[in-house]
Amino acid sequence: MMRNRRVGLVVIVVSCLLITGCQKPAAGLSTRKAQIVGSENLQLKKDIADKDKQIAALTQQLQEAKQENEAIEQQHGDTYGKLLQILADCETKREKLEAEE
Repeated sequence: MMRNRRVGLVVIVVSCLLITGCQKPAAGLSTRKAQIVGSENLQLKKDIADKDKQIAALTQQLQEAKQENEAIEQQHGDTYGKLLQILADCETKREKLEAEE
């Protein structure tokens, strides 16, 4: 009786193993997931390349704006210096006029 139970148990275990081992894995599902992930990866790489181009363009614009700002500051400094010179000349002329009176 005990031997029949063991044989029956072994037959059941072997049958279960054969049944589960013989099933085909869901290859179609994993292949589809791989295609989706690959497609998303390509899209992300394209997006990154586009963003890199935008960053390069904005960096160039920033550099140009800095150069323009430096030119304006130089011009402002020159204009301010000229105004101070004109003011000093006016002050000198005013002192001469007061001295002549």
